[in-house]
Parts: sequence; structure tokens; C-alpha cells
Amino acid sequence: DVFEASADKVRDAMCTWYDWHERADAALRKLASKSADVRAFVERAAQDSRCGDHQVSSLLIAPTQRLGRQMLFLDRLDKTTEDAHPDKAAIRRSYALWRDTLDACNVLTGNRAMQRRAEAVARVLDGAPDSVSLTAPGRFLTHEGSLVKIGDVTVRPDYFFLFETLSATELLHCTAPDATSGHFAYKRFLRVLHVEDVELASGADANADAVAGTVRRGSLFGATGMLPTPGAPGSSAMSRSSSGGLLADSASGSSSIIEGGSGPAADRGSFDALLLRVVASDPADRTAGHVYSLAGERKDIVEWKSKITTALGKGTAEWKLRFKGDVVVLAEGFSTYPCAEVAKGQQAAFMWFFSGKFGGMVVRAKATARSGKLEWHECLRVERVDGADVPLHTVKGDKLRRKVREHRDTVFRIFAEKKVLVCASDEKDLIVEVMRSATAASPRRQR
Repeated sequence: DVFEASADKVRDAMCTWYDWHERADAALRKLASKSADVRAFVERAAQDSRCGDHQVSSLLIAPTQRLGRQMLFLDRLDKTTEDAHPDKAAIRRSYALWRDTLDACNVLTGNRAMQRRAEAVARVLDGAPDSVSLTAPGRFLTHEGSLVKIGDVTVRPDYFFLFETLSATELLHCTAPDATSGHFAYKRFLRVLHVEDVELASGADANADAVAGTVRRGSLFGATGMLPTPGAPGSSAMSRSSSGGLLADSASGSSSIIEGGSGPAADRGSFDALLLRVVASDPADRTAGHVYSLAGERKDIVEWKSKITTALGKGTAEWKLRFKGDVVVLAEGFSTYPCAEVAKGQQAAFMWFFSGKFGGMVVRAKATARSGKLEWHECLRVERVDGADVPLHTVKGDKLRRKVREHRDTVFRIFAEKKVLVCASDEKDLIVEVMRSATAASPRRQR
């Protein structure tokens, strides 16, 4: 009963001590290196018989060791107490409560270690703008590591740090640490919106036209030796749909609806792909962002995806993915003018549709000509998605009007703050439906 009654007080005291004893030890060492008086105090304390020949640093950590000893005592007490004894149940309840206290202390220790790591990184991060504060209140470092950033014509090892706040998942992109100074050169600090596997095209598919959502293996990776050859364990073939007409140029067969919206779509449930795509926006400019294609060891890719997926799946996340897939952008223009036809090379797009507290959002990407990897094009805050027939007077040119009329079953419009996109997709009905609920409560629409 004594252990059970004191469990809450012990939890508060031990969690506080776990959080502070390492900082106190570090502060003591720092003071001792600068002050002769402090060094004399440390020496006198070590010689005092009441300290039992222990250094001050050892005494600071002693209370944290007491918790484990008490748990060992309760465990032995449980094993030596008969089941019929009236205190048996209380002993087991006490052990469970003290186990919870130890777990909470270990979490604090881990968080504090990551906080110290963030502070250390901030000191060796060169070129970061003043607005980027790695140690800001409520921002926690959760993961870090080296990954290979895949560009259209480049393959470069870089270093990444993953942070979490109450409502956002953030990615710090740096160069690999300098071999001499250990310093990182700042590149980007972005807010993660989505993470997914990348499909790798090979064989006949690799020679096809640019396909959104895939990367052509041979055009970029053939000489690097980084990725498995087609047909080898771990290789992934691209799936193609048989859509015709307007959509033939951009069909990848990878569109999907996200019913719950909790994190990214795990399309295949396996991790055959060795590339990871991360879609991230600039917190300082919501229209800007970057689409990363990242490579690495299989275990590293799996761990990164798991960390980001868990963070994005939180109930407090700012944006939830609702749909992703190929979309043809036929025309675009300002909301008060007829939309002009988009150049053919810019029509094929891949889009991610999100919903959030303040409405909807669409990220539009396009495939590069050489490797087929996706690159950020724009981000739009969506007021509404309209699946009704497009009035012909709202588009410019007879050719475009004929195209819109002929394919009206797949054509829909995205109304953004100052822009309108006339798009086509085989999944028109799904897109309109999932975005209707996302934009229905938008403050702009309520005004």
C-alpha cells in the first residue's frame, strides 16, 4: 500500500529529476572548467566522507538508479509472496505503476537527448535564415540520416533532419556534413505534406513517354549501381492503365483515393521500391515547395517512411491526403477571364488533393523529360471543385471548346483563390466528391 500510495508523487519527482540531472551535470562541468572555486568545491565534495568516495556527477545520477532498485525489490517481493496473501494484488499494482514511471522517465531522457542534438545541429548549421529555429518551443527532432537526393540529371548524397510540432511535420535538408569542420550547409526547411513509394519504370516502359508518378530506371540510374536491375529481388515494375483519348499521355495507373485521410497511401503494402517521394511545401510561401525523390539502403527508406507516416497520421495534422493521381490540365487562367489552353508539354500533371481545417489544397507536379521524376509546379488553395459541364464561354478558342465538349464526362474545374484550372481525369467523380466535403466548410465560401 505504501508503494501504491506514493506512486504519483514518485512519478512527478523522478520525471523532474530525469529531465534536469543531465543539464545540472553539464552546467557543473562547464563551471568547473572556468572557475577555480567550483573545482575546489568538487574536490572537497569527493573527499567528504558523507559522499562515500563518490564524485558530484555520480551523486547527481544516483536518484535515477534508485527507481530501478525499487522495481527489483517489488519484483522479488511479488515472487516471494503467496498468491493468497491480501497484499499480493497491491504489490502487482504498485509494480505496474512504477513501471509506468520508468517508461515516462525514459521518454523524457530520449526527448532531452534529441533536444540536445537539435541544439548541437543549430550551432553547426551554416546559411540558415533567421526564421528557421531548430530549438523553437514545441519543435522536436525525431529522426535524422543521410539519403541520396535524386535529381533529373544528378545523384547527390545529402543529409536530412525530421522535426515534429503539434500540427506539422517538418524536414530540414542540408548538405552532407563537411569532413573537416562537421558543419552542415543549409538548403531547405519545408513542411511535409505526403510521403509515398516511387515506382521504377524498366524495360519497354522505360522508353515510353513521360509518365507521371514514375521514374525511368535506365535514364538515370544505369551507371550508378545503386538500384537493383529489372527482375532482381527488390525491383519494381511500373503499372500502366489503358486510358485513351485525352488521358493517354499521362496515365500511370497510380491514382488512389484515401478514405480516412490519415497519412500517405500505402498502395502496395510492401517496400519493394527503393525510392521514396516526399512532397513538402515552404512554410514561408505556401505556393512554393519541393518534391523529393530519395534513395538509400532499404532499412533506412523503410524507417524514414515509417517515421513520416506516423507523424502525418496524427489527429492534429494540418493537412490530410484525400486523393492522388494523374490529371490533364487543359486550360488555366485568372478567375475573371476565359481560360486559355495550356501548352501540350505542360498538360500532363500529377496532383495530390488535400483537405484541412480551412478548406482544400492541391499540389500540382510535372514529370521531367529525362528521368520522369516529379517536380513541384504549384500549390493552390482550393475554394471548390466543380464537376458540372464547363460553360464554353469560360474557355478560349474553338479547338479547346471542342475538346472540352467531346470529353465532358472527364472534365472538371478547380477554383483556387485567383486561378481556375480546367482539368480532365478518369477519376473525375471521385475527385469532385472527396473535395466537396473538404471545401464545404472553407471560411472563404462561408463569407
